[in-house]
Amino acid sequence: MSRIHKFVEDLAKARKTPKEIKTMVDTAFEVNSISQSQIYRISALVKAGKDSSDKRSTNGRRKVRTDDFIEAVRVYELAIKFETSINTIFHVLHDDLGLSIKSARYIPKMLTEDHKMKRVRCAQAFLKLNFELGLGFLDKVVTMDETCVSFFTPESKRGSSQWLPKGSNPPLKFKRQESRKKQMVLSFFDNCGVIFQHYLPMRTS
Repeated sequence: MSRIHKFVEDLAKARKTPKEIKTMVDTAFEVNSISQSQIYRISALVKAGKDSSDKRSTNGRRKVRTDDFIEAVRVYELAIKFETSINTIFHVLHDDLGLSIKSARYIPKMLTEDHKMKRVRCAQAFLKLNFELGLGFLDKVVTMDETCVSFFTPESKRGSSQWLPKGSNPPLKFKRQESRKKQMVLSFFDNCGVIFQHYLPMRTS
């Protein structure tokens, strides 16, 4: 950790504001020795209880790294660590190292190994029935899905779009929030569509 970084961290711990810290740093060192944005980030880290100078001893134990123990490192933390701009860190990661940002992809359910095996057995049973009875047995299969439905769902911007002459102003639309009140709906399907729906009373499951 640099002297400037440590100085800023100590001032942040003393509950100085970022503007006060900037003035004191420029006076103690030199003008523009550290940017205001970096001071804000260091202050935020100190306020969150993250002390980059905290180096705890491992007491001789072997260091083990697993995916569960590795914390995501933010670009601004790298910028603070190496005393450079966020743009520089971004270009190193993207252009030099060939890395790109990938967002997490949501999946419907977190399946255990037992759940996966049950699905495999069900699929094998369906394939066996298809071989023995033909596709006609699909007419007898009924499945159920449960979902929470809001009492009021506002129309989306895309849903309220209109065809208008070129150059005309777009229609105005008040922003409305989805209702917080929801009700559980059980829907039963066959291969032709919904055959039955059941609405659970409020505050029941």
